[in-house]
Amino acid sequence: DRTDFLLAGRAAGWGVLGCSFTMAVISGPVFWALPAAAYDATFQSLWMPVIVWLAIAVVIGFILPILQRLKLETIYDYLELRFDSAVRVWSGRLFFCWRLLVLVVAFHLSCSWFAEGGAWDDPAWWLVLWVGGLGTAYTGLGGLRAVVGTDVVKVGLIVVGLMLTIGGVWLQLDGGSDRVWTVAKELQRTEWGESGWRSDTAASIWGYLPHAAVTFLLWYLADQTVAQRYLAASSLAIFRRSFLLQAALVALLLP
Repeated sequence: DRTDFLLAGRAAGWGVLGCSFTMAVISGPVFWALPAAAYDATFQSLWMPVIVWLAIAVVIGFILPILQRLKLETIYDYLELRFDSAVRVWSGRLFFCWRLLVLVVAFHLSCSWFAEGGAWDDPAWWLVLWVGGLGTAYTGLGGLRAVVGTDVVKVGLIVVGLMLTIGGVWLQLDGGSDRVWTVAKELQRTEWGESGWRSDTAASIWGYLPHAAVTFLLWYLADQTVAQRYLAASSLAIFRRSFLLQAALVALLLP
């Protein structure tokens, strides 16, 4: 059954969908690269969760009620209803090419970093084949049910790893939270960004906030990998709960 394969029979629980939402938004390279970016951006990175919660109002309040009533299988089916089949087909093709490029970069970076950090003796492309083959196999056999199930495991591993890392580092510090705050202020890591209208810096709040807002709306409304999760919800109430869980997890993990 196509609906069962693509949308898990529209029977997935809100907790499972919420975890899967999170993994659809946060890829491996994004999660690994953000700590360094957050260090450079200082407290400006904390604006990102604010943008996520602002995007919720647009998605839940205006977009999702429409899509839920239409019972679409893909986000691009709406384009056929609104325009014609040619728009849907070419939009799907463009998304496929774009997502293929994203996967190539994500696989290359993730496997290269893992191979270097884990002292992998074989070439990194062997690891790409293993990981890619495994992902293709369980997706082909189980469809979206298998994908969201593995996403729950990924979220659990990331949250546990994050807690262990923070706890381990925290226990090794002399002075506790007061020492952390003192060192952060000395290194000027407690700034919230520049409030002036400047175009020559990435720290301008008025440049960063619109960019982040458009980026999250792009993920939520035009990316099939994300949209497939909320199209799999059996009702608007299930989706809203899963979306709120996703927003909480993204707010926890992204900064």
